[in-house]
Amino acid sequence: SLYVCVCAVLRLTFPVREGVLLKPFQLEHGDHITQQPFHLKESVYGMLLHRNDLELQFKCYHGNDKLMLCQWPQGVAVNIDGRPLPIDRGDAKTTHKPLYLKHYCQPETNTLEIAVSRCCCVSY
Repeated sequence: SLYVCVCAVLRLTFPVREGVLLKPFQLEHGDHITQQPFHLKESVYGMLLHRNDLELQFKCYHGNDKLMLCQWPQGVAVNIDGRPLPIDRGDAKTTHKPLYLKHYCQPETNTLEIAVSRCCCVSY
């Protein structure tokens, strides 16, 4: 699975049943943009597209949250290969939704980009 520690407070996860698409990485404090390439095997990509019950999810949650409730800070945006992903933050911290990626990905190499417009350490 993938997790990202944002300023050592937030983690993002990208679990995949058939292995690891992206190894864990940490966002550096003060970096506004982090890019991480990942590879999606042709067989996995094909299976994702042909099955409605499968999805790739990307979540953000506090590192100390044992329930791993999805929580997206206001200053975080995510793109796949330059395509912005809509983030549904709901109306409360408990109603944030994971990002669903399968329709944004392509077979083989993809690039996940996380943009941070303000520090998430203190404000979140």
